[in-house]
Amino acid sequence: MRNPFRVGGFERRLIVFFLLLSVLPTLLIAFFSTRYFMRSVELVSNPAVEQSFTNSMEIARDFAAKLEEDARCAAVRLADEYARAGRPQAGKGLETILRKVSAETHADFTALYTLEASTDGPSGSPSSGSFWKIKTSYPEAFARIEPEIKLDAATQAAGPTTTARIPFADQDVIASGVAIDNSLFVAGYALGKGLTEKMRRTGDDLNRYHAVGLYVSVLRRYIVIVTGVLLVILAVSSTIVSRLLARRISQPITVLADATERIAKGDLEHRVTVTARDEVQSLVTGFNKMTEELQENKKNLISMAKREAQIARDFEIARQVQEGLFPTALPLVRGWEFAAICRAAKVVGGDYYDIFEISPGKVLFAQGDVSGKGVGASITMASVHAIIRSWGGAIQANLENLKDDPARLVAELNRYLVSSRTPEMFVTAFLGLLDCQTSELWYVNCGHPPAVILRSGDTRPEALTVGGMVLGVSERAPYSTGTCRIESGDALVLVSDGVTEATNPKGDLYGESMQAKMLASSRGLSALDAMQQLLSSVDGFMAGAEQTDDISILVIGRTT
Repeated sequence: MRNPFRVGGFERRLIVFFLLLSVLPTLLIAFFSTRYFMRSVELVSNPAVEQSFTNSMEIARDFAAKLEEDARCAAVRLADEYARAGRPQAGKGLETILRKVSAETHADFTALYTLEASTDGPSGSPSSGSFWKIKTSYPEAFARIEPEIKLDAATQAAGPTTTARIPFADQDVIASGVAIDNSLFVAGYALGKGLTEKMRRTGDDLNRYHAVGLYVSVLRRYIVIVTGVLLVILAVSSTIVSRLLARRISQPITVLADATERIAKGDLEHRVTVTARDEVQSLVTGFNKMTEELQENKKNLISMAKREAQIARDFEIARQVQEGLFPTALPLVRGWEFAAICRAAKVVGGDYYDIFEISPGKVLFAQGDVSGKGVGASITMASVHAIIRSWGGAIQANLENLKDDPARLVAELNRYLVSSRTPEMFVTAFLGLLDCQTSELWYVNCGHPPAVILRSGDTRPEALTVGGMVLGVSERAPYSTGTCRIESGDALVLVSDGVTEATNPKGDLYGESMQAKMLASSRGLSALDAMQQLLSSVDGFMAGAEQTDDISILVIGRTT
C-alpha cells in the first residue's frame, strides 16, 4: 500500500504548476479547475464498484470453504467405505470404492496413499521423514493428483485418524485426507488452472483500490496549503496556459471517473484507454486489471453456482423418491395399534421400514438399516423395499405356511444383495409376520438391534434375537424363524442403531441403558405416544447436536 504522507510525482507537478502562476485571474481559473479535478478524483472511489469487488472476493472465499468441507466429508466417506469393505488392498474392490465415493459426492478425484519410510515414533507413529505415496486413484489419468505427499509435523502430532487439508503443489486443487493407520484417503475438487492466483491478485489490487480515499484526503490537504501560499506570492501568469495545463491534468481522472460509473452499472466490458504518468497511470492500470478479473470471476462464480445447484436438485429428487417409499397409511386392525417414523441424518438415508396387510388380519412388517448414508444407501434401501413388497403377494398366496415364510424370504433377499453390484454394502434387518387373530408372531432378526416386547405384567423386556447374520455378506448364510405371542397390553418396539448411537454436544452416547429406561416408562401408553416419547427423549439428549445417523422407530401394540 502506498504511503499517503509521501509527496509523489503528481503532487510535485501540481505544486510547481501553481508556483508558476503569476496573475490573479489565472490563479482563479486554476482554483476552479482544481475543484473540478478533485470531484473527478473522488468519483473514482465509487462505493458500488468497491462493494462489487469485495462481494465477489467474499463469495469466492465462501465457495472455496464449501468445497473444502465437501472434500473433507468425501474423504471421511472414502475411509468409512474402505473399512466396511474389509480394507481391500487392490483390484476391483478398491477401484469400486474410489469410483463409488467419487460419484456419490461429486468429487473430481479420490485416491489412496500408503505410508513410506520408517515409523520410529512413539507407539509406531510415523517419523518426521515419512511421506505418503499414491497407491491408486480415480480417475487413474487425473494428472493433477500429487504422486507423493510429505507428512507435515501438525498432521503427525494430531493422531492417526486426523482429517486435514492436503497441501497440493497445484494451488487450484482443494483436497482433504483422512489418515488411518498406514493409509491416507484423499478426495478433492479441481478448480480452473490459475484461478487461485487470479483471486490473490484481485485481492492485492483491491487493497490498492482501498487507498484511493486516503489518497484523495491527503491530496486535498496539499492543494489547500499550496493555494493559500500562491494567493500571496503569485501575481502574473498566462490564463490560456494555466487552463490548458489544468485540463491536461484532470482529463485522465475525468475519463477514469466516467469509466467507474459505467462499471458500477454493470458494464464489465468497458476499459480505460487514456495515457497518463506516475500515480494516475498506476491507478488506471490497476482499475483495468480489477475490471478484467471481476469479469472473469463472475463467470467462474456462475459456473460454480450452477454446479452446486445441480447437486442440490439431485439430492432433492432422491429425497422425494425415498419419502414416497414409506407407507402413507398404517394398517387398521381392531385391537391393534401401529406407529412408525424414519428421520434421515442427511438429505437421504439408509434406514427403512414398511408395514402392510398381506391379507385381513395378517400383517407383514420390516425395519432395516443399510450401511452408510447418502444416495448409495438410499438406492439399496429402495431395492429392499421393492423386494419385500413383491414377496408380500407371494406370502398371501401361501397363508397355510406362514411360519416358514420369514426365513425363506430373508434368505432370498440375502442372495439378491450378495449378487448385486454393490457387495460392499450390507443390511441389518428385522422381518416379522403377525397374525392379529391368533396374536402369533413369526420373525427373523438379521443382525439388527433386537426388537423388544414390553410385557404388561413384567418389568423385564423380552428381546427377539432369533435369525442370523446381516444381509449381503455371505450367500450361504443360514437363517431361522423365531416365534412368540403378543398378549393383551403388550407392545413390540423396533429401533435402528441411530437411537442408541445418538450423541450430545459432549460426545456422550444415548446408549441402550437409557433406551431401556425410556421403554420401561412407556408401558401402558398407546403405540403413537410410546414412539413420540422415545423420539422426544433422544432429541432432548442430543440438545441441538447434529444428527449423525438415521433414526427409525416402529411400535406395534395390542390393546385387547
